[in-house]
Amino acid sequence: MMPTMARWLRAAGLDALERRLQARPATCLWGILAAAFVSRTVVAAVFTDLDPATAIIWEYGEIARTTLEHGHGQMVWQIVEGQGVPGHATYVYPTAFVAPFLIFVWMGLFLVFGVTKLALAMMTALNVLTGVGIVYYSIRVARALFGSEVVAFLVGIIMALHPVFVFSVATYHIVNVYILLLLIMFDLTLSTRRQTYAASVLVGVLAGIVALVRTEYLVLGGAMILGSLITHRRWKTTAVAAVAAFVVIAPWTARNYSVFHRLIPISTPVGQYLFKGFNSEANGSGKWMDNNWVEERLLGRELDAVPLNRNYEVARDKVFYDAAVDYMKSHPLRSFVVLPMYKVALFWIYDFYEPTTHQLLYQLQFWPLFVLSIVGLAVAAHSGCFARPDHRTVLILFAFQTLLMISYAVHARYRMNVEPFLYAYAAVGAVGLWGWLRQRQLTLRWL
Repeated sequence: MMPTMARWLRAAGLDALERRLQARPATCLWGILAAAFVSRTVVAAVFTDLDPATAIIWEYGEIARTTLEHGHGQMVWQIVEGQGVPGHATYVYPTAFVAPFLIFVWMGLFLVFGVTKLALAMMTALNVLTGVGIVYYSIRVARALFGSEVVAFLVGIIMALHPVFVFSVATYHIVNVYILLLLIMFDLTLSTRRQTYAASVLVGVLAGIVALVRTEYLVLGGAMILGSLITHRRWKTTAVAAVAAFVVIAPWTARNYSVFHRLIPISTPVGQYLFKGFNSEANGSGKWMDNNWVEERLLGRELDAVPLNRNYEVARDKVFYDAAVDYMKSHPLRSFVVLPMYKVALFWIYDFYEPTTHQLLYQLQFWPLFVLSIVGLAVAAHSGCFARPDHRTVLILFAFQTLLMISYAVHARYRMNVEPFLYAYAAVGAVGLWGWLRQRQLTLRWL
């Protein structure tokens, strides 16, 4: 345990609890994981839509379904013109719109179970299991950063019962999968681990897989590999990790080059992402853009004019890219100063454009954890934690995530990428604040 952590626990009167938790770590761990499993299972059973006719399975599931129906050996998506009108036209085109890993998972489920409730139930079960895995690795992260069972216990409770994480299993978003992979990568790159070539290959393979799960994780996975280099100062093992990640990603990139005749590492909509963050109505929020149909209002004619051929997806994205670049050239101050400030505020403080954040349950969990995170980060900085290699890796991750948000737009769920790490500092903030209040109480009694 860090000496400063021991002092915080003594000041808070929690040193006895620390010893009890150290004596029975398995009991506490299994209790927390059981709570995480039960909460997620109940939410999944009550709130998940398992009807294939109405369930929102997002692009991943829709592309999987279209590919199995119309693909003929290649991954495809479709445009349906006049949907719901008798005789409506359907055009199928090759796609790299999203990272492919989850598409293959959906395709496997649909091949085995058909497009049925059972297939959706299996995906929900995957969400529940990976959600519990997030809780487990959040505990490991907190223990590694601060060496305290009390802090790890607090983080475990937060993550086991956190409404956003619990309710995420009732959707077909894939946040639980890619956040779990990121946490495992962090665990493998800890300064307490001996960085062997085998471990480096595993880190690289995970980095490649997580990039194929979610496009922006190409950057966040790179942050972890960079953090490993800073932690261990071994160029060779870091290079091995980078090469392993490249080997995992390369077949998909080669497929994209073969299909689209241009370099597309993961997915096509780079221009669309850029346009969401930089246009005349942009305010930093991607959710606000979607809810107000800004893309359609500003670029509807240009998008409708894109020819329906094999190059449709790339040509459509070029419309977005050109519009975003033109806007940045004509409005440099707003693009490179004002909008980045909006995005940082929405991401790190509060995304009030997201309707979900207005709900009472969200508010009740958000503000206490937000305040405790700030206190914990301040306490950690004051105590010299950020001179330690694993804390520096967390800072690198925070910096890369911030750069991603500045170059794109904010959705409230993206904050989940950093919250397992952030809540480790929130737990320290809770210990520090409790110690401060306790010391004041003892002082007042003495007076």
